[in-house]
Parts: sequence; structure tokens; C-alpha cells
Amino acid sequence: MSAILGSLNAFSAAGLTAVLNTLWLALAVAAVMWFALRLMPQVNAATRHAVWWAVLALVVLLPLATFLPRPAPPVPSSARTETQIRTRAPSSFAVQPLPVTGASSPAQPLPPAALSSRTDASPRVRIPIEFHPGSWPSRLLFLWMAVCCVLLGRIVHGYLHLRGLRSRARPASADLVVRFEQRLRDSRTSRAPQLLVSDEVISPLAAGFLDPVVILPQILLEEIAEPELDYVLVHELAHVARRDDWTNLMGRLASAVFVFHPVAAWVLRRIQREREIACDDWVVAATGSAVHYALTLGRVAEFCSARRQELLATEMAHRSSNISARIEILLRPRFHFSPDASVPRVSFCVAAGLVLFSLGVRTPGWIAFAKDSTVAVADHQADPQSPISAARIAFAPEASPHAATLSPVYRAQSSAPPSATLADPDKTWRHGWRLTRRDSSSSKVELSLISRNDDGNDRMNTEDVPLSSLAGFSLSVLNHDGPVKFEYVRDSGRIVCEGRVAGGRASGPFTVVLNPSFVSALEKMGYVAPQEDEAFSLVTSDVTLGYAQAVRDTGLTSSLSDLINLRDHGVSSDYVRAVRQEGFTNLSASEISELRDHGVNPNYLKAIKAAGPDLSIEAIDRLYDHGVKPDYYKSMKTTAPQLSIEQIDSLFDHGVEPDSYKGFASVDPKLSIEQIDSLRDHGVKPEYYRRMRSAAPNLSIEEIDGLFDHGVEPDSYKGFASVDPKLSIEQIDSLHDHGVKPEYYRSMRSVDPKLSIEQIDSLFDHGVEPDSYKGFAAVDPKLSNEEINRLRDHGVEPEYLQELRALPDGFSIADISDLRDHGITAKYIRNLHDMGMKSLTAAQLVRLHDGN
Repeated sequence: MSAILGSLNAFSAAGLTAVLNTLWLALAVAAVMWFALRLMPQVNAATRHAVWWAVLALVVLLPLATFLPRPAPPVPSSARTETQIRTRAPSSFAVQPLPVTGASSPAQPLPPAALSSRTDASPRVRIPIEFHPGSWPSRLLFLWMAVCCVLLGRIVHGYLHLRGLRSRARPASADLVVRFEQRLRDSRTSRAPQLLVSDEVISPLAAGFLDPVVILPQILLEEIAEPELDYVLVHELAHVARRDDWTNLMGRLASAVFVFHPVAAWVLRRIQREREIACDDWVVAATGSAVHYALTLGRVAEFCSARRQELLATEMAHRSSNISARIEILLRPRFHFSPDASVPRVSFCVAAGLVLFSLGVRTPGWIAFAKDSTVAVADHQADPQSPISAARIAFAPEASPHAATLSPVYRAQSSAPPSATLADPDKTWRHGWRLTRRDSSSSKVELSLISRNDDGNDRMNTEDVPLSSLAGFSLSVLNHDGPVKFEYVRDSGRIVCEGRVAGGRASGPFTVVLNPSFVSALEKMGYVAPQEDEAFSLVTSDVTLGYAQAVRDTGLTSSLSDLINLRDHGVSSDYVRAVRQEGFTNLSASEISELRDHGVNPNYLKAIKAAGPDLSIEAIDRLYDHGVKPDYYKSMKTTAPQLSIEQIDSLFDHGVEPDSYKGFASVDPKLSIEQIDSLRDHGVKPEYYRRMRSAAPNLSIEEIDGLFDHGVEPDSYKGFASVDPKLSIEQIDSLHDHGVKPEYYRSMRSVDPKLSIEQIDSLFDHGVEPDSYKGFAAVDPKLSNEEINRLRDHGVEPEYLQELRALPDGFSIADISDLRDHGITAKYIRNLHDMGMKSLTAAQLVRLHDGN
């Protein structure tokens, strides 16, 4: 089963690589064709339709072309000679460690030939870019298959529905058939469709493959005139003559298969658009009237706004047929509307596309998916002659002048010759290294060491390594392509790295060689000698003898793996000692590492353990992460022993004190932690909550929060609710924000029940009392709230308004406000009338009055 899944994943990765590597070329072909057609406005829609089909064919063929064999580039004579020499190399090879002298040894000098090849080589850009996809290509394949099956199912469902629709449709009337046959003869098509009428369709459509039909909706026949009906018939006959039923089927199938290909999906939309425009050109060429046909197309579109089901047919006014764009094109000034495609123009565009196609398939791929090493292991184990075998770790005697001493050598071995082992710097090794420079002047490089166990799990160690730790390496090595060999030296041993430089980066397999004196010293401390899978971690974690002895001196019983784990998590011996001195002598190394990861200091550990003796390490970590103090935890547990760690964390995060929690719980024991948090976030106190619950037991927590935010007291809420039980929380908040009291609201409602909350707020803001509002309304019921507010702002009383309205001058509200501001009374105006000064404006009255 694993072999099948591996093959399926490889197949998926190959297909995905082909699509990604040709996506830019497909986009370029589509863009060039689009731009070329834009520069040639005289090209008709039928020609554009054919061109886009050709573009779709090229887009589909591009990924397939990547699997064709390509001619290999010419190999220089020096390279051919080197290849011949390498062919005669032995069939097995193992990366040998450098001799050990003490803790480390100097690197062996490279042979002159290697230096020469390194000097002659030139830096290059690393193409293709390599990714390690894992198993997600096969998952993407399954997703594509699922979506494709759904879309194909929709096509089948549409076909079956169309067959049923056709069987239920009835033949057209005799007059309609005569008109249809006349248009059929004018179209000069070899296909003879049948004309049917149906009550189940809204848009006219042409369907059928071997036995085509044109189906008209009954409702449309009742609404349009005979000339408009001729346009509809010619349009559907154009679909039949052009065999759009077949091209529509191919387009739907292509849409299902290439659903995730963005360029193919875009081209298919262009094909669908040009198909309808080509039929419009056919109608105009047959009838000679673009304007009248555009009006008919707009009317028909009105009947198609509520489509109920997709059909496998070409419809005149489907929602995806770009009605507005088609009408705009019909109304553009054009010399002619041709229904036929131009063969020379189509041929020219196809030839241009083939040129781009031939150039593109010769370009190298820019992305590649590296074969997963676990898959490679299975492949090469089956073939002993394979050039790359699975790397493995083994014990071997070290090649050293001191032959009497054996040191554990953890080496990555290969059965391939040196040329095959070092030829590919991008090879995914079971134990591999990669190195890149930080910058040209840096004294450090970025070294990544990757180790994979038998379960396929990777451990990667990436760090900035000083050049002083790399024996036999300098930054100048990265300036030229070629072989490279150096050692990463640590106290516990060294990592022998051998590989190649390519494009300023180096990679290859590595060998772990432990320092025998270091291993011997560990054993004297009581540690068991490192196992095969511990050698890599021991060196990369930079475990020193001093650190191992210091941890041992704390009294912590730890294995070598525990020691590595403590070192990886930055746990110092002082931290271990402090934790144990606080009385936690039963904690394991992993638990101490977990505490250190969360920053738990020993004092906090002691205090929180005193507050909760049964707390687990995970619980302590969580409490510390949320900043929960031991006293808070103890008080909260005393108040509510049933609370979980998560609930205490949440209460602390929202600032809920134990007394506050106790108060809320005493008022309503059913309150959840989230509700108490919400109340506390809004500043609600238990006493306010109790009084609000007494005033309105049905209020939600959100409503109580809203009332408290707006300062609504329970008595005020109760007063508003007693006046109008239908008032919402938002309305009460609004009234309270404007200072409206329940008594004012009651009085204003009794004066005018039709007043809205906004109007009452506005009247209160302007100081309009209920009696005053009633008086203004009695003088002039048509006064708006804004006018009443203005009169009140200017000190106008209802009596003053009534006196001025009794005069024949017809003053406006603005005039009356202005007259009141200047102290002009009705009596003053009547005196002027008696003196013969009538029909004076408000402005004239003000000037006359102020002049006196």
C-alpha cells in the first residue's frame, strides 16, 4: 500500500511540477493573443472564438510537452574526460572521517585538480528552485479528482434534465413553424433542428447533439412581437449552424478538468463570451439591424433573471452570457458583422502561438520537487546498483595513526562512487548539511544539519556558526563551484561535511565522529555511552563535560538523552539546582525543561505548589503564562473549589477578583465564566447586577453591559419600561444619553404618541417642555420638530407665535425668530399698520425698530 501511495505521490508531484513550470508560458501565450486581438478591432467574434480555442489547446499541451525528451547540451571535452575517469571508479564509496588528534584534527588539503576545477568554475543561479512537498501533491490530486467528479456530475445532471425537458416540450404552432423554416432556409445550414415550446424554460435555447432542437419559452412568445421573434430564431439557429452544442460540451468538460488552472479557466470564459457575440454577429448579418436586435436582446434578458437550473445547452440570455457587454458591442459603430471565421487570421494566430510554444518548452523548469528521501530509500534498497543508496549510521574504527584506540564514528555512507555522491548538491540525504554565507564580510556562516530517523522524522539544526569552528573552510570556498570538505568541531566531537559548492551554496552528506576521550569521560560520570541516534544531537547541542558534570552534581538522575534535552532547552545547572532545592526533587528532566520553556522561576514554583499541592507541571505552566499569582489562585480556589485552571486563567485575564466572583455567583449561580468576564470588562459590579436583575429578570448579559456603559440605573430603566414596555435597550440608552428622564418621556408621549425617540431626544436637548410643545402644535399642527426647536432656541413662546401668525404679514419661522430676537412685538407691528406702513418685511421691521 505504501508503494502505491508513493508512486501516486510521485505521479502527482510530476504533474504539478509540469503545470507550475509552464504556467508562466501559458499566461504569456494568452496575454500575447489578447493583446494582438485588441490591436485588431476588425477581427470578428467568430475568428476570436477559433483563436481562443487554439490558445486553450496550447495551454493544455504545454504541461505534456515537458515530458518529451530534450536534447542534452554539448559537454566540454574536459567534462567528458572527467566523466570517463569517474566511470572507472570503484562501485562502493564511504565518506571517511579525518584523522583525530585530541579533540579535533586539521582538514586535509584538497588535491590540485579539485582546486583547479573550483577556480575555473563560475557562480551560477540555482535553477530550478527545489521544494520538498512531502505527501501533499497526492492530497491535491485527490482534491482535484473530487472537484472534477462534482463538476462532471453537474454536467451529467444537466444533460439528463435537458433530455427530460425535451421530452416534455410540445411542438410549436403551425404559423410559428412556417416562420422558423423560413429562417432555417436563410441560414443555409445542413442541420435541421426541430422547433419546440416549453413552459419550463425562461430563456430560448438550442440543444441536442445528433438531433438538435430549438426550445422557446411559452411566456416569451406571449410578450414579444413577431420581428423580435425573428431575431430570437436566427440567434438560436446560429448556435445550431455553428455546432455550438458540441463546443459548449467540450468547454464544460474542459472547465471541469482544468478547474484549478487559472489560465485555462480564463481562456474558457473568453471562449464562452466570443461564442455568444459570434451568434449576435450572425443575427445582424442576416437581418441588417444591430440597434433593433440590441433592444430585443435587452428585452429577452428581462425574462432570464431567475434561472432555476443549469442545462447542457447554449442559451440566448443566460446570466453568464454577458448581456450588457453584448449590447454595448452591438451599438458600437462597425463596418460589417461577419458570421464566418477568417482562416488566414486564425492560421496566423495559431502559428504565432506555436512559435511561443516551441520557444517555451526549451526553457528549463524554474521549480522542482525533490524526491522525499524515505521514498528514495525504498527505491535504492531494491536496486543495489543504484547510484545513491540510503545513508545510514554505523560504528567504524577511525582511520587514525593511533590504531590501538577505537572511536565511535557515526558516518553517512553511500554505495555510489565519489562522482555520483558529490555530483548533485541538491540531493536530499538522510544525514545532510547545507551551508550559506551570511554576507561577504561576516565572520559567521549559516550551517544547517538535517538528520532523519527510520520513521522519516527530520531533525534540523540551523545556526550561525563562526568560521573558527569550521576546520578547513573559508568564505572564499563559496566563490567557485566544486567539491568541498571541512569539519564542524565541538567539544563532544566533530561533524565531517563533504559535498559540493554550487551557486554560492554548499551541501552534501556528513559524518558524525565523537571524541573518544569525551565519551570516556561521560561514562566515568555514570552516563551510558551514546547510542546511534544520540551522536548527532550530542554534537549539535554542544554538550560539554563541564555542563554534564554540573547537572550530575545537582542530584538529578538523568540519561544522556535527558542531558541533551536540558541543553537544547537552555536549562542551566543552576536552574536545576534551584528547582530541586525548593523541594521538587521528584521532577524529571523533561518536566524541568518544560518549566524553563515557560520561564517559571523556582520561587514561583514553590509558592504555587504551596497554594495547590496537586497542580501538574502543565497547570503550573499555564498559570504562569497568564500571570496568575499564587495568592490569587489560592483565594479563587477557596472561593470556588470547582473552578478549573482554564477558568481561573480566564477570570484573572479579565481582572475578576475572588470577592467579585463570589458576589456575581451569589446573585446568579448559573452565570458562566464568560458572562462574568463580560460583566467585569464593562465595569459592572455585583450590586448593580443584582438590582438590574430585580428590575428586569429577562435582561441578557449583553443588554446589562450596554445599560451600564450608558449609565442607566435600574430605577431609570424600570421607569422607562413602565412607560413603554416596547422600548429597546438601544432606545433607553439613547434617551438616557440625552438626559431624558422617564417623567419627561411619559409627558411627551401623552402629548404626541407619534414622536420618535430621536425627536424626543432633540426636543429635550433644545429645552422644549411638553406644555410648550403642545402649545406650538396647537398654534400650527404642521410645525416640524426642527422649527419648534428653533423657536425655542430664540425664546419664542406659543403665545408670541400665535400673535404673529394672526397678522396678515405671513412671517416665516425664521422671520418670527429674528423678530423675537430684536424684541419686536405684535402690538408694534399693528401700530405700524395703523400708520399705513403695511407689507413690511421682517428685515425692514428690524431696521425700523432698531433705528428708533
